[in-house]
Amino acid sequence: TDDNRFIEYFKRKGNLIATTEVEHDYPHSWRSHKPVIFRATEQWFLKTSNLSSLLLKFNKEVYWVPKKSRESYDNWAENLKDNSAVRQRFWGCPVPIWVNENDENDFIVIGSVQELEKLTGKKFDDLSLHKPLIDNIVIEKNEKKYKRISDVSDVWIDSGTASWNCLDNNMKLLKEFFPADLVLEATEQTRLWFSLLQICSSIMFNKSCYKNVYVHGMILDYQGTKMSKSLGNIISPYEVVDKFSSEIFRYYICGITAGENINFNWEDIKQKQRNLLILMNIGNYLKELIRYEQPVNIDLRKLDIEEKYILSRANSALKKVTELFDAYYLDKTIPEIERLFLDLSRVYIKIIRDKANYENTRKIVLNAIFDVYIKSLKMFSCICPLVSDYLWQKLRENNIVKEESIHLTDWPKFDKKLVDKNLEKEFESALEIIEKGLAERDKLGIGLKWPLGTAFVNANEKISKELIKIIKNQLNVKNIEFGIAKELSVKLDSKINKELEGEGYAREISRKVQASRKKAGFLKTDKIKLNLLLDNKLVNLLESFKDFIKDRTNSKEILINDDKDYKHKFKERIRNNNIQIMFDKI
Repeated sequence: TDDNRFIEYFKRKGNLIATTEVEHDYPHSWRSHKPVIFRATEQWFLKTSNLSSLLLKFNKEVYWVPKKSRESYDNWAENLKDNSAVRQRFWGCPVPIWVNENDENDFIVIGSVQELEKLTGKKFDDLSLHKPLIDNIVIEKNEKKYKRISDVSDVWIDSGTASWNCLDNNMKLLKEFFPADLVLEATEQTRLWFSLLQICSSIMFNKSCYKNVYVHGMILDYQGTKMSKSLGNIISPYEVVDKFSSEIFRYYICGITAGENINFNWEDIKQKQRNLLILMNIGNYLKELIRYEQPVNIDLRKLDIEEKYILSRANSALKKVTELFDAYYLDKTIPEIERLFLDLSRVYIKIIRDKANYENTRKIVLNAIFDVYIKSLKMFSCICPLVSDYLWQKLRENNIVKEESIHLTDWPKFDKKLVDKNLEKEFESALEIIEKGLAERDKLGIGLKWPLGTAFVNANEKISKELIKIIKNQLNVKNIEFGIAKELSVKLDSKINKELEGEGYAREISRKVQASRKKAGFLKTDKIKLNLLLDNKLVNLLESFKDFIKDRTNSKEILINDDKDYKHKFKERIRNNNIQIMFDKI
């Protein structure tokens, strides 16, 4: 090795004092893992080191997300060096520099195809402008011959001129669309594309070529290591797309915090899939309601507290998302949109399930769900354009919306009158109580369908009567006793008397009758004659709950242990009790 040659030389000279091995980093090929040999070659450079102060001046007017990326750019610009303009490769854009074959200091830089054609008297197409054909083109000028240097352009020169080349150097288009409103790339582009864009623009136009910059992070493997083919830790985007779709992948990566890296996680991808399914299920539920009537403008005089809440949430979210988009906080829009349609499903629709079954209140529910769903879809179309438009087309099929595509609609309108921040805050407190109460039910092993007597709630603020009613319904308790305390706590009276047990069976039977009706293809508005085959214990327990079951199952008549034959028959089991559900359509 060269080391040994030096050692032998110094030995002969008598200058060698000692020899020791030193371990140090050395560059290796990322493909072959073999040591890299560096050789000096002649290069053409752009003189850019003198542009530092100009780039810093431009950057004062540029809006960065996140803000810390502005500092990274400034640090790079302050220490700007001259930039290589060429590469010694075959593939690439041939450098348009022709050098006098007798004087290397005499050269011509060609600015356009038209100029080259004028100097050579030849016509060029896309093929003849590239290697190796372009290498044979000689320019003769003033009795001198000029030959093109064999290099290709540094790819970053192509990228750096993209902001005006994409406009075909058309002055009308440049006036309208230059500089760009937004450029978006990863954190590493601070010293690459973002920098070269400004360098090239300052040389060409003496001005900035963009107004706003959004910087996203990189996706690392699950251990936080940069993905690499050589390490074998790459997860192909196609693998994610094939398993979950391009929409879910887009939904996932768009949520990466600006300027931050993220460790790839399959479970997070699955969660996004579950969220999309919830959004689709809201559309299915809306479609079911529309079978009875079409949505109309909301009558503000007929809103109950749950409608006031969800409409307030929708308009608060719309205002927030609009502000975030306007400020280019693209990543922060997703949680806001997500929370809105999840609240629509998990809070509002959960509360109004019974309300939606009655003709006199169904319209209020339909209009509220439609309004919030449409707002959610329009906002979400910026994140998942394909799924959003697919759901929009489902609405079109039912003549609920007119526009050919969701992407041809206007941005939803914000209604300040519907926003009630105090109600939203109070609702959050109520939802915390419900969450605690449901957790307590899980501990006791008592299903939600079985009513309990009393919930003992300690909270640090009062709850309105309307919300107490919702809490009672959601926890399925008869009474709530409130106390004041710093920390929220919920305890349940787990004693179940005969009346509570009877109601529990009535609820379970009603649910199973509804499911049986659905299996039989009935609409909610279809009236039935219902017969229940029960043992003596259940007959006694349900004696006072016939009207309850009749009301919840849309039955015109309810019979117990009738011996007549019925067209629709279903066998069920509730808490070790066998029952048979039988009914005919009236």
